[in-house]
Amino acid sequence: TPYEETMIKKRWSNVGLEEVVTGSYHLSFLEYMSMGCATLCNMDLETRKAMARVVGEEAVEALPAIQTDPLTLDLALTELVRNPGFVQKKGELCREWMEQHWNPRSFVHYFDEIYSKI
Repeated sequence: TPYEETMIKKRWSNVGLEEVVTGSYHLSFLEYMSMGCATLCNMDLETRKAMARVVGEEAVEALPAIQTDPLTLDLALTELVRNPGFVQKKGELCREWMEQHWNPRSFVHYFDEIYSKI
């Protein structure tokens, strides 16, 4: 599927399912979060530490994504199906988190700090 078509399809989603096996996150995680989807993920401690170096520990602690793994995924998805209001609220929180913590202004400042030390 071409990227633009994929993004259009994702935009109409209520739930975003990130890869939940490895403990990492990918571009799809950020896309779903930015589109206001209740986003499921499985971020391990090392990945959370790496993200905290960019957005700060408080932002990682406030991350509204739903932490799950292959063993709990069916339960997490069942709960989402049963509670559309929760899905909507989580999606709104995901979008707000992206606007506050993962936006171009923040990254320009972050990289400017790095480059100014070179």
